Amino acid sequence: MEELATSISDRQKSTPIYMAMTTSRPAPDVFTPVLDDLIKNRVLFGFDNNISNIMFGMAGGFRRKMDIPGFGIYGKKFQTEYDQFRTPLAMNSN
Repeated sequence: MEELATSISDRQKSTPIYMAMTTSRPAPDVFTPVLDDLIKNRVLFGFDNNISNIMFGMAGGFRRKMDIPGFGIYGKKFQTEYDQFRTPLAMNSN
C-alpha cells in the first residue's frame, strides 16, 4: 500500500478524483457502481496512469489486491462490489 501511496502525487493524494487509467478494458462483472460513494467519502483517490494494482480494505478488515489494468474512464462511474469493498483503504500522505 505504501508503494502505491508514494507514487501518487501530493495533489492527487489530497484531491479525490475518478480513476484514470491508460486502457479501456471493460470492468469485471464482479463490480457494481459505487465509485461516487467512494469519492464522496474520500476513500478512493486518483492514481498515476501506470498504476493498475489497486488495494482495497475489505469489510472483514483484510486487504485484497485487485489487478485492474486500465479502465480508460475519467469522471465516469466505474464498478465495484459495494458489499465486498464497503471499507476501501484511504490513501493519504500520513
